[in-house]
Amino acid sequence: MEKCDCVYKVGASTKCTIGEFDKLRPDCVTKESRYMDMDGTGVAVESDEFMFISEDLDVPFARLGDSGSIVWDTHGNAVGLLFRGQRPNQTRGWCVYVTPIEDVFESIKAKSGNKIQEIRFLGEP
Repeated sequence: MEKCDCVYKVGASTKCTIGEFDKLRPDCVTKESRYMDMDGTGVAVESDEFMFISEDLDVPFARLGDSGSIVWDTHGNAVGLLFRGQRPNQTRGWCVYVTPIEDVFESIKAKSGNKIQEIRFLGEP
């Protein structure tokens, strides 16, 4: 993705919104992610996320309740799964973190013990 590529999502809280890719891929570690560790040690998992900002700074790209929404590009391709958002101090805009769809699929395969090998969206050939 390139900076300023538009993306779209339909969330439970904010409904249909448009965002822009911010060209940053921050590493994220959250204490809430400890339940998702692969080996059961309770250690927080580090992830490499996409970061998006709202196209309109007065309308957030996502809010509480939108987590889990699929984010799409202008060609209708799934970009990723909305992970979380935050509003940095002293800013008007929100930034939203999206897990790349390839990482989501790899996690599903790994958690299934590789019993699941092929993942696709309904309607794909």
